[in-house]
Amino acid sequence: MKTQFLSSSLKSVSNLKTNEKIVSKFDVNFLIKNNKVFLLKNYGQFSYCTLIENDLEYFLECIKLCRKTKYSSTECTFIPMKRDWEYIKNNVTIIILPITTKCNSGCNICFMKERDYPYKEMKIEDIKRLLSKIGKNKKVLLFGGEPTTRKDIFKIIKSIRKSGNIPSICTNGLKLADENFVKKLKRSGIERVLLSFDGFREEIYEKLRDSREHLHFKLKALKNLEKYDLKVYLTSTITSGVNENEIPKLLKFAAENNHFIVGMNLYAATPYGKFNVTQKEQLTPSNLIDILDAASNGIINREYFIEFKKLRANLYNICKKVRIFFPPYSYYHSHILLKTENSQFKHFIPIKYLKQINEHIKDRKLIPLIKYLIKNLNPTLAFIKLILTNFNAKFLGKNVFIIQLGNIITPLNYIPIEYDCISVEKNKDVDITRIAGPG
Repeated sequence: MKTQFLSSSLKSVSNLKTNEKIVSKFDVNFLIKNNKVFLLKNYGQFSYCTLIENDLEYFLECIKLCRKTKYSSTECTFIPMKRDWEYIKNNVTIIILPITTKCNSGCNICFMKERDYPYKEMKIEDIKRLLSKIGKNKKVLLFGGEPTTRKDIFKIIKSIRKSGNIPSICTNGLKLADENFVKKLKRSGIERVLLSFDGFREEIYEKLRDSREHLHFKLKALKNLEKYDLKVYLTSTITSGVNENEIPKLLKFAAENNHFIVGMNLYAATPYGKFNVTQKEQLTPSNLIDILDAASNGIINREYFIEFKKLRANLYNICKKVRIFFPPYSYYHSHILLKTENSQFKHFIPIKYLKQINEHIKDRKLIPLIKYLIKNLNPTLAFIKLILTNFNAKFLGKNVFIIQLGNIITPLNYIPIEYDCISVEKNKDVDITRIAGPG
């Protein structure tokens, strides 16, 4: 693993320099160094120092909104107890379901082959048994490997739909270049497609994926998805010096095609796996936001991200007190909502309004909050929609666009806090389901 080794025990980390500080929170230790944040963890025989965030101020703004995990274990992977299934049933909105380790590509940025906790491929009977445990109306994201390599993929999708849950799929899109395959996906009941799409230059795919030809297949897949009216989230892995300059093009393409491209997921390439990303090159969420800021002429900025995070955390806290479900705030998977007008992005809720709402909630000023909501009718309607739909862009109307910053969660960067999603796998060693941290 391409991480910085420390000593064999965190207790023996010593001789800190004047610009270094260790802070404990959520039962884990963070190293603050040169305005960067690292997570210190024992794993196996070694201790690791993993970069979490390149900007301390941004990290502090985000982490203070989090709550400690409610699961029976604080480990990244664990065998669930009965109370864990109850928590998932009542609180988690997204279930990530890795259904295969097989893939029809050999991406250089893939982390799967380097995993030291491989999972076993689930049979369809295993999937049905799992679906009976998670409750209803969950977004079930089929993951891999490459899930489209499963011969029974359409049966799996139908089983998810039949269970009362909402199927979606994360795919490299190679098979979706076949129109007939996309047609079958639609008929099976797939809800949305997370399509890996890293830019519009062939050399990007030669560097990050398996072949220059990937771009051709992905563009063809997009045409097929548009034809069959399947909603698409562009999922881009951003790597310093490779494709960060593609973000303006990706935003423009998404805004012009918002009738079927409804969101964008941005991931920073991680040193976990077989891709050689040095610590100096590694991007973190604050870097991605700064790139988005420059690419959108200041519309998609850090302040808007932070105020959206605060709003979600505030609403979660309020709803919890009155025993109304609202998904928990997630540090690793933060998102904002935008709207498109004339192929341009605008704030879903004006930032000035967001700040006022958050201030009133923070100060527990109920009457001023109600007066403010009545006075500002249009943004109030948007605010009410957010509450009623649990931040679900699908139910917020046309021209809504979601941007999400994600991270691949591993044992080395996992923080035991509440998340609104969880990955559920089948253990390779014993025939029992195991939970892993959010994907």
